[in-house]
Amino acid sequence: MSRRTDSGEVRARVESARGYVFDLDGSLVLGDKNNNALAALPGAVALLDLLDTRGIPWLVMTNGTVRTPAGISAELRKAGLSVPAEKIVTPATVAAGYFASRNMSRIVVLGVEGVWRPIADAGLEVVLPGRGDQGAEAADAIFIGWYRQVDMEEIEIACSAVWRGARLYCASMVPFFATRHGRALGSSRAISAMITSVTGRRATPLGKPSLHALRSAAKLLGCRPSELVVVGDDPDLEVRMALAGDALAVGVHSGIAGAADFAALPPERRPQLSFAGVADLRDYVAG
Repeated sequence: MSRRTDSGEVRARVESARGYVFDLDGSLVLGDKNNNALAALPGAVALLDLLDTRGIPWLVMTNGTVRTPAGISAELRKAGLSVPAEKIVTPATVAAGYFASRNMSRIVVLGVEGVWRPIADAGLEVVLPGRGDQGAEAADAIFIGWYRQVDMEEIEIACSAVWRGARLYCASMVPFFATRHGRALGSSRAISAMITSVTGRRATPLGKPSLHALRSAAKLLGCRPSELVVVGDDPDLEVRMALAGDALAVGVHSGIAGAADFAALPPERRPQLSFAGVADLRDYVAG
């Protein structure tokens, strides 16, 4: 374990935390490159049980949009983790609130059901280019998530919508996510790159490490971002988001980054705490 700040200050922040935000892939579970066959990492169940016993609220925040929150909850149950759908935040759930708060009502979505369903459930109009371009010409925004089956017709429809004034958003701009077999390529950055290369418009991510995602989590937990503990395996996602929002950042070495990767970060980018995995974090929280 390593610390970036005074251990007394860190301990005080952990003990006064009003909520925890956990990354999923590489932090609590590992799956395969298609985000299937999830297995809980050591200490994950024990840590969540400890927080429940102490009455400390928590949620899971993933950049994955393969499944809806209900679908993710069902998969986690198979892995031995009890995480209700209402405790799961995805870029699509963040996007639904973001679009609604900005009066964006018609959204072109490039993605599977896990991408478009939360947006539709929020009462927004979803346009799926795979079913034709009807409605895309008057879209307020494009939202891109998990969609390995994207085709050129859909890219063309999305580009046309951008040229007509639609804003471009995506779930994530990171190239990889952690699996038990190593790194796997995400799709939203790749699809965004195609549209950007044609239109010149850059996509705004609404998942981690955006502060839109952190603020959404804090709102759900009923606290300020600075009162959160954020746990994750990626220095460029969870750690960056936590530090930008003045939350306490905890790095774990069970996914994308190892101990040496966290230690090599510039001091201002290092998490306040760094552990081999959530089992060690559980021991630290237990005191």
